[in-house]
Amino acid sequence: MEIKLSIIIPVYNAEKYIGKCLDSLIGQTLKEFEMICVDDGSTDNSLAVLRKYAGTDSRIHVIHQENKGCNAARKMGYKHAKGKFIALVDADDWVENDIYEIVIEKMEERNADCAIFNWYMERKADSFRCPAVDDFFLMDKELIYKISLAGLCGGCNPLVKGRLEGWPWNKVFRKKIFDKLDVDGKLFSDETRHFEDALNNIRLFQHIDSILFMRQYGYHYRTGNHLSMTAKYFGTLPPKKDFLHYKAFGKENSLDIMYYSAIDTMIVNMFWNYITRHYYFHKKNSDSFRKQMKEINDLLKGKYRKNCYFPIKEALNGAVPDWIDNRIMRFLVRYHMMSAVSLYIASRISLMKKNIYAIHLHYKCC
Repeated sequence: MEIKLSIIIPVYNAEKYIGKCLDSLIGQTLKEFEMICVDDGSTDNSLAVLRKYAGTDSRIHVIHQENKGCNAARKMGYKHAKGKFIALVDADDWVENDIYEIVIEKMEERNADCAIFNWYMERKADSFRCPAVDDFFLMDKELIYKISLAGLCGGCNPLVKGRLEGWPWNKVFRKKIFDKLDVDGKLFSDETRHFEDALNNIRLFQHIDSILFMRQYGYHYRTGNHLSMTAKYFGTLPPKKDFLHYKAFGKENSLDIMYYSAIDTMIVNMFWNYITRHYYFHKKNSDSFRKQMKEINDLLKGKYRKNCYFPIKEALNGAVPDWIDNRIMRFLVRYHMMSAVSLYIASRISLMKKNIYAIHLHYKCC
């Protein structure tokens, strides 16, 4: 049987979720596909679950490796892929049962290098439609480049219409695009704490001549998984090498000023997340409130110390306020009101809004 599609799934401690993911793929109306599940050193029963599924369906292939991270797992999956097309799926998500048949049929019809489709956000008992695109076929290289940057800027930005974040899971690529990057040693080669997916997309999109946008809803993205990067408390700021890598990436790929504006905006967005979610003012942070406030003010002034580096001062000079995700942060930047005090107050307001929303969901679902 000719394999049309290779679905690559990196798996790490996903025993609670992987069954639903695999069931949704096994039930695809497209039959000519393979699933390559790469267990990335899981410490729970994920590997046993994968092997049980593989014993019931010959299209499921299981690879085990020591823990090396999501990018390394995806690269390992690619090395074993035999399909004409490649899709990347996260182990805690699931897909509609007809999405890949519909997408690949349209890609073959239009000879598209990539397809992008719409998705659902799954939050506890609620499902939300997240419209990203409408039906459209694009062969404009300049606009394709702008689309590749959209994943750095944030959820909604004026580079393109709609939400086109940098994640790979609502896309299907021709395998030849991956092959071109692999020859250069650039496929899944970016190792940073954040935005690896967005950087890999930029690399891929440099080799893409045509994109098919589809209004079809096909992917279910699960939020609230405590193991996901978006929910994780890191306990430290990102390493300095990550920020140096973002700048070096632009030079290496001869990218223009728009890329650097997107990167600066990305750093501002990231700083907000470290204030509200990943580090500062988090209940797990054992540093005193006074110490945290001083560190934030020092960073805003461009004063760095060992293990305390975040180029927010430089990023504020190049960021585009309209591209900043959070409305409160956008207001603070636009009106030059950035300080530890204003960020602390903003983070409390954001948390309060989040709790109110959670209560609303609870009563809505009861």
